[in-house]
Amino acid sequence: MQFGVRTLLLAQAVCAVFCALLTVIGVLAVVVALLATVILASVRVSPKGAPLKRMIVDLMGGIVLPCFCLYYDPVLFGVGGPLVARSGFVVFPYFFLGFQMMALLVWLPAEPWVGRWGSVFAGSHFVGALIAVSLGTLLLPFSIIGVVLIIGVLGLVPFLTAFVFLRSGLTALRRARSHGKGAGVSGGITVGILLAVAIPLAAYWAFGEPMGRVIEAVPWPRPFPFD
Repeated sequence: MQFGVRTLLLAQAVCAVFCALLTVIGVLAVVVALLATVILASVRVSPKGAPLKRMIVDLMGGIVLPCFCLYYDPVLFGVGGPLVARSGFVVFPYFFLGFQMMALLVWLPAEPWVGRWGSVFAGSHFVGALIAVSLGTLLLPFSIIGVVLIIGVLGLVPFLTAFVFLRSGLTALRRARSHGKGAGVSGGITVGILLAVAIPLAAYWAFGEPMGRVIEAVPWPRPFPFD
C-alpha cells in the first residue's frame, strides 16, 4: 500500500481534531488548519514520517480546506453568497473542482501502480493547479482586504491547493517518464487535460441546471449575511 495503517490512523486523528475545533470555534478552525498545513508543508521530516506529512498536506490542502473555503467564501462561491444566490451558473466551477478532488483521491493510493498512466494524472493535476491559481488570483484583492477580519486568509487556500496539485502532477510525470518517454508521455498528458475539461463540462451539461435550482431553493445555512 502507498500508505500504511499507522499513517492512515494518524491522518484520521488529525481530521478528527480539525472537526472538533470546527465545532468549537467555527471558521477560525479553518484558518488555524490552513496555517498548520502551510507550516507542515514547509518543514522537513524524516523519511519515515514523509508519507504521513504528504497525506495530511494533500488531503487538507487539496480537498478539506478548499471545501470549507468554498463554503465560507463571502465573495463569489460561498453558500448563500452573491453568486450562488443569484446565478445557477456558479455550479459550473463546482464540477471542475469536484473532478479534481476525486482525481486526487484516486491518485494518492494508486501512485505506486500507475506506471506510464501517471502522465494522465499529471495532465489532470496540472489543470487543477491552473484552476486553483486562477481562483486564488481572482480572490487575492478581497483576501488582502479581508485579512483584517481574519476571514480573508481563506482566500489564500487556492494557492496551497495549487501547490498540492502541482506537486502531485510533477510526481505523476516522473512516474510516467520512468516507464516511457516521448509521444506516449505527451499523449497521456493531453488525455489527462482533455478528461479534466470534458468530464466536468459533460456533467454540467447534464446536471448543471437542476443542481443550480436545488442550490437556489434549499435554505442553506449562511455563514455570512449578504442582504
